[in-house]
Amino acid sequence: MLRRARVPVPAAARPRGVPLPEAKGALRVLSRAAVDAVLYAFLAALWANNFVSTVLEILGRWVCGEGSSVEAAGLAVRACSRLVMVLLSPCYVQLVVMRVRERAELDLKEQEKERREKVGISINISFKGGIIVIVIIIVIVVAFILLAIMMQLHHEKGSLMWRMADVLFDVARLGIAIIIGVWAVRNLVILVTVPKAKDEDTQ
Repeated sequence: MLRRARVPVPAAARPRGVPLPEAKGALRVLSRAAVDAVLYAFLAALWANNFVSTVLEILGRWVCGEGSSVEAAGLAVRACSRLVMVLLSPCYVQLVVMRVRERAELDLKEQEKERREKVGISINISFKGGIIVIVIIIVIVVAFILLAIMMQLHHEKGSLMWRMADVLFDVARLGIAIIIGVWAVRNLVILVTVPKAKDEDTQ
């Protein structure tokens, strides 16, 4: 009696240990984690460079005196954070553009129009309120800078008015640090963060 020859199954047709959808999901998670790591690392360096280093430098000079270890720590934080920003900036710009486009596409795919309008209204109100506060702070900072410049132009170096002008410059720098550290970086984090619920809906 003749037996049928068994045709070997090609390696490509054999079932793999990991299903393809799970592999795609794992790659998607890893890719998103890598993008998040670059984005958040750059924003953390930006926050440290403009907020932490400025606060340590100025308050260290005010409290501990010029050339103190606290002031030196602020300068060290600034140098390290700037190095991180320089290394990540080429990737950061491209990833921000990609994440903003991804966020816009997710917003367009939302099904509930009323819910989207409510969220948009609340965001606009919060954004406008924040802009007003930032404009006021910027006006005050510019006024301090101009006043400090005028004081140093009309008084001798080392005099009381000259030292007061230095204090005004430091206050202006602290104002700029607060704007960047508290408002700008926070809004950048919101901008590059895709809500988890929206991301799961598109998978």
